[in-house]
Amino acid sequence: MSATEAAPRVDTPTIGVGRIGPVWMLVPALVLLIGFFVLPYLSIITMSLREASTRAVYGEGFTLAHYATALGDPFIWRILGRTLLMGAIVTVVTLLLGYPVAIILPIRGRA
Repeated sequence: MSATEAAPRVDTPTIGVGRIGPVWMLVPALVLLIGFFVLPYLSIITMSLREASTRAVYGEGFTLAHYATALGDPFIWRILGRTLLMGAIVTVVTLLLGYPVAIILPIRGRA
């Protein structure tokens, strides 16, 4: 074979990507995400905005009374404050410990 001749083309088999398109490969993942994350969250939000009922999952009518009760309770605010404070402390401690390790690790190696 000379330098000007092209090598014979070898077709490699494809696994359907060319036929259906790469976007369609996302459909199973999207179905799972919607089924296991989006729909349950929508159900929880709907339940939180409905009146309580003993006969059905959702009561009749919409209300914000549940949120008003929760946000008016000082206990909830104390717990929320403690949670945010704990998150801030953990973040600062993690940064103080993690950055020196990240700087020293490449210098000394992984040994």
